[in-house]
Parts: sequence; C-alpha cells; structure tokens
Amino acid sequence: MKMPWSREAVRILPTKIDLTGQPWYRNALLLHVRGNGALRWETRALPPEADYYESARCLTLRSTPLLSGHFAAWETSESRLCTGWGLDTAECPELDALRETLNGGFARLEEAVPALSPLLELLPEGVYVLAESDAYPADGCGQFFWNVSDCLAPNPATALVYLSDDDYDYNYERIPPKFLYPSQRRSRLDLERVDYYKERFQQDGSLPHGLAVYVTEGMSVLLDGHHKAAAAALLGRTLPCLTVLRLEHYQLRPLAESRSREKK
Repeated sequence: MKMPWSREAVRILPTKIDLTGQPWYRNALLLHVRGNGALRWETRALPPEADYYESARCLTLRSTPLLSGHFAAWETSESRLCTGWGLDTAECPELDALRETLNGGFARLEEAVPALSPLLELLPEGVYVLAESDAYPADGCGQFFWNVSDCLAPNPATALVYLSDDDYDYNYERIPPKFLYPSQRRSRLDLERVDYYKERFQQDGSLPHGLAVYVTEGMSVLLDGHHKAAAAALLGRTLPCLTVLRLEHYQLRPLAESRSREKK
C-alpha cells in the first residue's frame, strides 16, 4: 500500500545549495521537515573510564538503538562508533514503503521526495539536506562496511585532517560522508539478494540506491541498502546513495541568484 505524502510535513525549499562547496555529491535538495522525532539522536551518559572530552550519543528509531558513538570534542580526534543493530528489531514500515523508489523508481531527486516523505517525517522538526552521491561500501578503516565491531572502536575516518604549512595558517580539511556504517546484523546477509543487485548494477537504466543518515565526519549509517552495498563491494564500485544530513557547513543563496549564475 502506498503511503500518503503530506506536503505540509515535508517541503522542498526554493533555495539552491552551492555545489561548488560540496563536490562530493551530484545533486541536493533543501527540505523543511515537520517530523515527530521517532528517528533522532539521544544523549547518553558517559562511563567513568571514558574520555572527559567525549560526548555519548545514540541514533535511535522509536527508542531502538541503530548506532552508538563517543564523539570527540577536538576536530582532529577520531570518534568511537558501535552499531546498535536496531533495524533487526525495530518496526519500520516506512522503509518498506520506499524500497521500490530506492531500487530505481526515480529519474530526478525531486521525484523521490514523495516516497521518502513517510521516513523523513520520523526526523525531528528542522531543515535538512537530501543529497545524492556515491558512497564507498567500506567502514573508513579499509574494511568491508559490514565487518564492524560489536563494541566501541575508534574510526580514523571520523577525524578532520589537519593541514599546515610554514607559509600559511593551518586549516582543517572536512571529510565528506563517503563511508557507510551498518544498522543490520551480518547474519541477515542473503546471497541471492546480493546476486540480484549485482545484476542490476550491470544493467542499463536507473541504478538501485541506498539510504543513509549522516553521523559525523566521513561517516553515514545505512538504513536501507545493505545487500546493494555488498553487491557494489563485490563489483569493486561505489554505491549510489541518498543521504540525509543536518543543515550544517552549507552555503545558501536565493534561487533567483542561483539561476542567474547558471545562465552565465
């Protein structure tokens, strides 16, 4: 059954994102979401042995953990991540409803929004970026994305790169969310589904997409597309992915100005 799209709950804003500042994606939309917060970050208490400069947060879906992390306060310090395996137990009919669209049912990003809307409405109210890009089916540590620890482990891909030169002031190089973290157990691996997506990736036409939520520097958590990511890894290619990000680190300008620049 197709779930209704509430235009009042999810609106595409008429403001264009400057792609020159974010070259890692092909297209992006700015969305205002009037959500209910069922999919949100929750603050957790740090254990006594934790670093004083860390903050503990957990991405939850209807209070079920999807991913936990101890996030470093210093920009060049790596965070520690741990999957919560929440999608094994959390009920999420919203993901089932949009799977057809993620498997190749849209030609333009705007066309995907109606199908994504029920899931987007699970976010807390706010302004978000929906970006279409390619993600590596890897964990940022040189391993297959599904091969992560069940315990908190440091991830170097989550730390900004410090650049310095004797002739210039230092600066930080931001890391785009190009790596993926799983939200399902490896025991759910279905090789027939992997083979199906391997064939799809080698066919002409629209490619299957994954769906991810931004976590921190370099990293997103995969909500849908684990078998697609496995197929992409076996083919030695990236995974087309729709990523939902908080509105941060983006340069915005009025749509009229954007159009005038495009004509030049």
